[in-house]
Amino acid sequence: MTSLSSLHTGQAVIVSGAAGEVRGRVLHVAAPRELPPIDSFDAGQVREILQVWGVQQIALIEHPYAGDTLSFFALGNGRGGWRDLHANELTITTDLQGTFEVRP
Repeated sequence: MTSLSSLHTGQAVIVSGAAGEVRGRVLHVAAPRELPPIDSFDAGQVREILQVWGVQQIALIEHPYAGDTLSFFALGNGRGGWRDLHANELTITTDLQGTFEVRP
């Protein structure tokens, strides 16, 4: 399992969870306090919710899907655990082969 401190932008990862397993790449990692304004969402309110959930880090991860690329958020709790936005547990490991590549 990948700890919060070792996950970084550009890192190739394997993510396993309720929906299956994907090879992807970390697009961005941030603490909730670093959230930018998001259209009509109140970033302060989002930060409060993330604090209640115990989220200490948010990772945006992309992976290939049906000839395209999808992205999703992983929420890190600071104890080595990750969850998706549906609260499903995720396991994130470093992809040592680093085989994932996004192509336009």
